[in-house]
Amino acid sequence: MSLTPMSPSEFQSTLDTYLDFHRTYLFRVLFFDGLLGAVKGALVTNLISQTDTPTSTTGAINLGWQAGKVKLTGKTDYPDWKVTIRDDALNIAHTYFQDWRNDIYNLKTGQSNKVDTSGLLATLGFGISGGYKRSAVILMLANTNRTTAGTAPGMIRGYLINGIWPKEVGTIALDYATENIATFPVTFSIDSFEPYSVASEVLSLATTLTPSIF
Repeated sequence: MSLTPMSPSEFQSTLDTYLDFHRTYLFRVLFFDGLLGAVKGALVTNLISQTDTPTSTTGAINLGWQAGKVKLTGKTDYPDWKVTIRDDALNIAHTYFQDWRNDIYNLKTGQSNKVDTSGLLATLGFGISGGYKRSAVILMLANTNRTTAGTAPGMIRGYLINGIWPKEVGTIALDYATENIATFPVTFSIDSFEPYSVASEVLSLATTLTPSIF
């Protein structure tokens, strides 16, 4: 069996047909009140300017064995997750996260809201107050000029982040020497994350309910 080498043009055509690359600017971050409930903060989604995909770390337990050691898996931890928010002139984003912070600890009452969202109505987002822990989804989006086999329309892959709450709403750097848009970081504690996928009809439903986020 003989293999005929590709010409440069054939090779480029093959790459264009089957291979594409992720773009760092094609992403969405959606906040949920409840695991897969109605999306909250739809406008805030479009004010997020930067984030990272979540990570996990697993420690090692060292067991002595004869003259050496054997490493066994230890506890898995999920480091904090951060987003950078554009500070809009109407304070919508800052108020959204500050209200969330008030669920964690209310300065007036000295109390925290309950931990988890409970009840079907709360999960479906029918105005029932839930807990201070929520969920978020990071969607890496495909280039709109191409199609990616095996994924929902417009989505390359996603990460479902479970049990998040804002540990800190960061400072805004003010500087006469620049003309940049003011931003502030928000640092979240997270319980875990997992791969996220959803059927096309569910994405279509979410788009219908909250068209401003897509």
